[in-house]
This record gives sequence, structure tokens and C-alpha cells, in this order.
Amino acid sequence: MTKAFPVLGAVMALAFTAPAHSLGLEVREARTSERLDCLPLSDRAFSLTFIHSVSQTPVEDVYTLEGEGSERQLVQTAEHFVTHGQGLPSMEDEPGVSRLEHTDTGFVAHMRRPISKLIIRAHPDFDNTLRADGRRIDLTNWPDRALRIEPVGDCKSNR
Repeated sequence: MTKAFPVLGAVMALAFTAPAHSLGLEVREARTSERLDCLPLSDRAFSLTFIHSVSQTPVEDVYTLEGEGSERQLVQTAEHFVTHGQGLPSMEDEPGVSRLEHTDTGFVAHMRRPISKLIIRAHPDFDNTLRADGRRIDLTNWPDRALRIEPVGDCKSNR
């Protein structure tokens, strides 16, 4: 799906670089906090890709990780989509959106939207995937469960 959104490479190249220690994104079951997987980050950028449930078209949400230690915070920086649909930005005055761009492949909503808790419900029909540094976690491995994605110091420890 990233082939449909060539801007992601440029966005990721502009992301902040990580300190000397590695960072990661843990996938946890939201209710029990059971650790399901972890995606190492060599820089602070990652994306979530999925098929929009109404328009049945690909969407890519781009994030960066800001701060250190207990101050780590996920910030959504862009949303790439093919067509407007319920739940997708349609105007520049939506919360956190600074600019809505029309591209050859659809639209890009440029934003700075801090995310306090990133919780998603994956389903095989929607191909929910967490991506960073050419690696991926297929979130549909845990269908119909609320999944919490949170930053960690590294994938080897629990924080």
C-alpha cells in the first residue's frame, strides 16, 4: 500500500531521529495489557495502514514519536487517503489539520495531532498493518480485539 502514497518516504525522512538507544512500539491487548508484539523503530516515524470501512479504499496514517521516557507521545503528522469518507478529513479546519493537499493519488491531510491513547480494533477485511523501517506487524493476527499501540524504550524490555 505504501506505493500508493510516495510522500511517506519524504515524511519519514524528515522525522526526528532516535537517540542512541532504540525505541519500539508495543502492541498490547487493550483490556488485559497482554503484550502481543513489538516493532523496533530506528527513527521515530511509523504508519498504520488499513482499508477504510465505508469507501473500501486504502488509508495510511503517519505518526512520529516525540519526547523521552515517560514523556513519550505519539503525534499523527499526516493522513493519506484516496477518497473522502466518513471519519476522514474533508476540510482544513478539522482538529489538528494544518493543510489538506490534493495529490495524483488522492489526498494528504497534513497535521499535528497528539494522540494520548492509540487504540484500534483490527479486522481481516480491513488489512490493519503497523509499519516502520521496512518492517510490519499484521494487526489482523488479533481480530476483533481492542489493541493499544504504545511507545517503549526498546522491544527487549517491557518499557
